[in-house]
Amino acid sequence: MRRRRLRSRARLIAQWLALVATLLALSGAVLGIAFAGSPESLPEGTSIAGVDVSGMTPGDARAMLEWRAEELDNVPVTFTARGKTWDVKPASLYVETDWAAAVESARHKGEGFGPVRGLRRLGVRVFGTDIVPRTHVADEALIYTIRRFARSVDRPRREPSLRLRGLEPEIVPGREGRVLDRDAAVPLVVRSLARFERRPVVLPVRIDTPKVTEEALVQPQARVQTIVSAPVLIAYGRGGWRLPRWRLAQMIELPKAGSTAVRIAGPAATKFFAAIQKSVDRPAEDATFEILTGNRVRVVPAKSGSVLDGVTTARSILSAALRSSNRVARVEVKSEAPEVTTREAKGMGVTGLVGAYETTYGGEPNRL
Repeated sequence: MRRRRLRSRARLIAQWLALVATLLALSGAVLGIAFAGSPESLPEGTSIAGVDVSGMTPGDARAMLEWRAEELDNVPVTFTARGKTWDVKPASLYVETDWAAAVESARHKGEGFGPVRGLRRLGVRVFGTDIVPRTHVADEALIYTIRRFARSVDRPRREPSLRLRGLEPEIVPGREGRVLDRDAAVPLVVRSLARFERRPVVLPVRIDTPKVTEEALVQPQARVQTIVSAPVLIAYGRGGWRLPRWRLAQMIELPKAGSTAVRIAGPAATKFFAAIQKSVDRPAEDATFEILTGNRVRVVPAKSGSVLDGVTTARSILSAALRSSNRVARVEVKSEAPEVTTREAKGMGVTGLVGAYETTYGGEPNRL
């Protein structure tokens, strides 16, 4: 008995659902037929580039849009940013808009068979639609225009840095910059020139913040203070060099351009290492041949050379300068191999002198 009542209730619910679905379908069909309109006209609520083209035929809409675009081709759009203004005419960027494709896209939103077309057009009427046409501009002219905006808008950020006032390092505060957001500005300019409105357009500008904070330079500042706190001795053989505080200050490359590194580098360091090279460098000597009595030939052995290793020596000086005591650095050298080794010379097989020629005449022009 209970099962019978449950089956009866389920059947009743199914019937009601079917009735509701039928009524909804009929209502949709009625609405679709009511709003189907003519397939030869664009749906109500349609606009292209901000211009209402509702109820117009595709041909009329295209002709009207092309006529308006031609009328405004030499009427400038005003762009603004940070209190500055620029007037740009569509003709200066050779703007070409595909109005035919835009009209076809608008027509497509309201096409279909009978009730289907009506329902689609009803949606356009209620919610509206604005077609953004495809627009082409001359790339070089667009790039020139964007750069013209940027030259007036851009103010580069300034990273905080260190400087020496005498022998005292101090932090120079940074500064925020501003830059034209080129990625956003390019499509905005193109869209604005393609539209028929002539209201001022605000260009997108973003804040360019420094990558390094002033707090990040506190530790490098302390390192520089240690470096110039006392002289550094550079040991080499039985002698060496002494770097006074003022010379160390000249040879320091201070943090800049977003860096926090402190290095031994720059023109003063290069000049100092060039002076050291005169005492340190011993060029390599290639293997040669010596003529002995009896026209015999022997190989004069090659000799390896030694040259200053500037990079490693600079690191040694920096390491010594960062110590509060035992501020002694070492000159680092690296070996230089000869171009012609003793083995290569012996491998040539030269064992004796074949012949010789000697003349008492000096060099004279055109003498053979």
